Amino acid sequence: MPLFTGTQQQYYNNSQSFTGDGSTTAFTLTFSPLPVIASDFRIFINGSEADTALYDSTPYNNSSGVITFDAAPANGAVILVQQTTFPENFGNYQFIGIDDIINNFIISYVGEDKIIPKARRSDIAFHAQRGIQELSYDTFKSTKAQEIEIPPSLTMKLPHDYVNYVKVAWKDSSGIEHIIYPTGKTSNPTAILQGDDFTTYSEMMKLYLQHKTLTLGQTLVTVLK
Repeated sequence: MPLFTGTQQQYYNNSQSFTGDGSTTAFTLTFSPLPVIASDFRIFINGSEADTALYDSTPYNNSSGVITFDAAPANGAVILVQQTTFPENFGNYQFIGIDDIINNFIISYVGEDKIIPKARRSDIAFHAQRGIQELSYDTFKSTKAQEIEIPPSLTMKLPHDYVNYVKVAWKDSSGIEHIIYPTGKTSNPTAILQGDDFTTYSEMMKLYLQHKTLTLGQTLVTVLK
C-alpha cells in the first residue's frame, strides 16, 4: 500500500483549502478516496458555510473530484471543503507490506531479459526480510515531538507516520513536563491508615492504650474506637 501523500490538513481535519482569484469556478479535490456525493462535504467561504445553490447547477463530479461554482468566488476568498463522510483509515497506509515488496521486486528484476533470469519466491522473501531488519537498525530510528491539546473525549488522531511512542507527558500551568509512565512501570500500593498529624494507626492505638487520651491531631482513633 502506498505511503500517505495527502496534506496534514487533509489528515487531521479532513478538509482542503483553496483561494479564489475572482475568475476560477472549478476546484479539484484531492481526497483519497474522493467524496461519493455532494452531501459528503460542506463548503465554507471566508468562514461562513456556503449555500448549496452556489454550486449545484453543475453536479459534483465524483470521478475527478471537481466542484464547480455557478459564479467565481471573489479574489482572495478562502474556500474550505470539509468532509462530513469519510473512512476512518488512519494509519493503514503507514507501511508497505512484505508481499508488495516481494511482488514489486519480482516484476522489476526477475524474468527473461532481466537482471535475475530465475529466482525462487522463498529466496526473495528471505532477503527482503533481512533487508528490513538491516534498515531497522539505523534508518527507522527517528523520533518526532508533537504537542496536542486533548479534548474531553480523551481521543486524538495519531500522526500518519506513527510507529510507536517514545515518551508521553503532560504539561502543567507552569510549563513543567511530567512523564506519564505505562502501568507496567507503575504500582498501586495500599494506603495505610493515618491520623491528621501523619501518625500511623498502630502508633495512635498504642498512645491511646497507654494514656487513654488523644492529642488534637489523633481524631482518627476516636472514630475507630
